[in-house]
Amino acid sequence: MTKRPLHLVLALLMVLGLTVLACAPEATPTTPTTPTSPTTPTTPTTPTTPTQPAAKVYKYVWQDISPSGAAIYIVLQQLVDKVRVASGGRLDITLYPEGAITPRDESTPAVKDRGLDMATNAASMDLNRMGPTMYLMGGSGTPAGPSTADLIAWIRQGDGLQVMRDVYKDWGIVLGGDPGAPELFAHSKKPLTKASDFKGLKFRTLGLWGEILADYGASVVQIPGGELYQAVERGVIDAFELGPPSYNWPLGFQEIMDYIGVPGIQSPGYINVILMNHAAWNELPADLQGLLMDEIMAMEYYGQLQTKKADAEAMAKFIAYGTKIFEVEEAFQADIAARSRAKMEKYSGTDATFKMVLEHQTNFFRTWHSLKGIEPAYTLFD
Repeated sequence: MTKRPLHLVLALLMVLGLTVLACAPEATPTTPTTPTSPTTPTTPTTPTTPTQPAAKVYKYVWQDISPSGAAIYIVLQQLVDKVRVASGGRLDITLYPEGAITPRDESTPAVKDRGLDMATNAASMDLNRMGPTMYLMGGSGTPAGPSTADLIAWIRQGDGLQVMRDVYKDWGIVLGGDPGAPELFAHSKKPLTKASDFKGLKFRTLGLWGEILADYGASVVQIPGGELYQAVERGVIDAFELGPPSYNWPLGFQEIMDYIGVPGIQSPGYINVILMNHAAWNELPADLQGLLMDEIMAMEYYGQLQTKKADAEAMAKFIAYGTKIFEVEEAFQADIAARSRAKMEKYSGTDATFKMVLEHQTNFFRTWHSLKGIEPAYTLFD
């Protein structure tokens, strides 16, 4: 083969190749795929907090011995309000005035049977139930006896609370004392300054003072405080004693009696026993028991201050109204104290519980009063 024909063949093959390439379909460039955004991880669901059971609410009923307007009643109303707030509503006590639920003199058995959860009473109301030891439980009408401050000191510093709990154990648990104040000696139409002034007098009182006045020749009558106004108007009584000035002023005694006697030697002070049903106390959790006791102890101190202020204001009202003031002769006061001690010794000889409590109090109060001479008798404010 010659060289020329070979060149022709190669040239032809090149043309055919280019033709094939030209006729081949054009490849469509692939669009780059947009990277898929990573899926956001699902936020784990917060576990549901289990529903907490609602705190148990303890609803109690408390009947006081005083009318709703008395200073010592107001002190207790403030107490139950503070307990409700401090407990976050878990301890909800409703206070009622005297006689609102059960008769005034029946509150102790009502607490025992849980007709009442709590009550404040005058220990003298329980004389027929518990005997003469009630004369020593802080009630009104202990002639030449301890002051209110003395009684609170005995309870909190002299182990008196435990003594009272032992005495009342079959009726309820004693939590403390609602503080009273020195009482007025008498409301009368004439001065009663000496023993002979009581001979033949129809006089309203109760307790140990009633026994002593009977020895002086008085005709002793027991009448509820709320009935005294009408008793004077009807001539049932000639004179009476009831309570401190702030207790007596709202009852209107200034309208029917010309005189007030001082000092209240027949009742230098008193407390009303705070009694609670055993089951009601035991069902309270420890923190509420502690809270209630703490508030009662604070009330025992604060209540004395509040009541004393109210008494000072009420006494000023009596004087402004025109009520005359008489003072009991010192010799008469000394005789009252001696007769009171003699009756205490008499009961000690026949009642073992009475003797135990009297010895306990005597030991404490003699120590407590040993500082009496340290405080000055005069101040620049007199």
